[in-house]
Amino acid sequence: MDGFEGRTNWPFTAEPLTQRPSQGFAEELSTARVEDSWSLRPTCAVRPTPSMETLLRRLYERIAVEQLPTWLHSRRVSLYSQLLAGALGFSAAERVQLERAALLHDIGKTALVTVDIEKKGTFDIDEFEVVKTHPTLGAEILAPFVALHPLIPAVLYHHERWDGRGYPEGLKGDEIPFIARVVSVGDTFDAMTSDRPYRDSLSMEAAVEEIRSNASSQFDPMLAEAFLGEVSRVGLDTLRSSTKKWRLSAREPVFI
Repeated sequence: MDGFEGRTNWPFTAEPLTQRPSQGFAEELSTARVEDSWSLRPTCAVRPTPSMETLLRRLYERIAVEQLPTWLHSRRVSLYSQLLAGALGFSAAERVQLERAALLHDIGKTALVTVDIEKKGTFDIDEFEVVKTHPTLGAEILAPFVALHPLIPAVLYHHERWDGRGYPEGLKGDEIPFIARVVSVGDTFDAMTSDRPYRDSLSMEAAVEEIRSNASSQFDPMLAEAFLGEVSRVGLDTLRSSTKKWRLSAREPVFI
């Protein structure tokens, strides 16, 4: 699909940050590191090598063990992203890549060691600035693993906005990688329809209106329209039922 990989900004050269993945995490993943010669052709996403399976499993488990609410959120974002992928005619390989990107889009939150991501109350200005580093931290976590580089645009840029007022780089319009724009719609829809420690959720009906009203400002208008079309086709009751198991407080299986 044209523009699916989009802007990747490689090699990745982020400025040093005070929030870093732990040394233990890096060592833990080292045994699963994929060789640099691993092919990045899209078709390889459909049938990953065993080392790729191991790497993904460890990353998924890392999120589920350290931040179960983030993991459940990521499962729901994956479902909403796949809904949009169906409307856009993604290939099987692209859908697999999108699923992985959605599941890992918030992995940087596991490296936020100085802020309680589940704080009961709103973040103050300084705390929010730290929270806003999670896309960059997520990209840094994935950066050593060449096979995961196609996922980094979604991880790094899912908080960019169509009007250029997002973060971390303030990208605008088509500057934002396509996969990140897709994940952003599902991410925001789920954030609005999920309870947070500092606020109650919106109804799905209200969230639909928010997506509609923020097309062309926060979201790619084409993607917003496609998402709303799929929501209308599938029905809100079906969406509620489909995401119910990922809203349980009990621990869920951590691997797809």
